[in-house]
Amino acid sequence: YVYAGYWTAMPLEFIAGKRLYVGSLVLPERLEEERRVVDQYPNPVWIASKGVNTNDIPEMQAALQRSGITYRERQYGDIVIFDNFSRQIRPWEYGLGVTLPM
Repeated sequence: YVYAGYWTAMPLEFIAGKRLYVGSLVLPERLEEERRVVDQYPNPVWIASKGVNTNDIPEMQAALQRSGITYRERQYGDIVIFDNFSRQIRPWEYGLGVTLPM
């Protein structure tokens, strides 16, 4: 169960197939069913990346720092995974992405 920006979510969803539920933070309607599943999961991880069309790593890091929670950050090349949050947190609570309409 993963939250990611659009340019990270789309290739991740393609590569992972049905092994992961990936909720796009921007344009959530592109993966609406998956996003609704991730929204219901208690502890999804956040994944950010740096590439041709994006670099959402600093934005996610800043949002998590503003939240005041503790978390783990692991980097694999141009991919960063954020997990082990000290409490439940949703990206839009700290300025990332949008909520889906009910």
